[in-house]
Amino acid sequence: MEKLIAQCKLYKGEDLNPFESEDSNKSQFWQFEERWVRMMLNEQPTLNGYVNRYISKLGDFDPVCDCPLSLKALMFERYNHWLGGFDDETGVEDFLSFFETYMNIE
Repeated sequence: MEKLIAQCKLYKGEDLNPFESEDSNKSQFWQFEERWVRMMLNEQPTLNGYVNRYISKLGDFDPVCDCPLSLKALMFERYNHWLGGFDDETGVEDFLSFFETYMNIE
């Protein structure tokens, strides 16, 4: 579990989201990371589907970062589900902007 948590920017193993009432972006990204850790620990096959969809929609897009592909894929899936669906042209650009927000969080 520690190796997974070490790959997260915000989730540090807490039971409750420490950003719930103070920062909506951090809160949302914390939730994605926490869910990703749980899915990885439970070896959820759903993540493979997320990765396949991510690759099919974004091709070989892989920003120079240390964010695991399966975490990016989970964010992509959640972004499309909760934040507006997916339109091939604008959806990719919108997601990339969303992901950049995540990468710039300190």
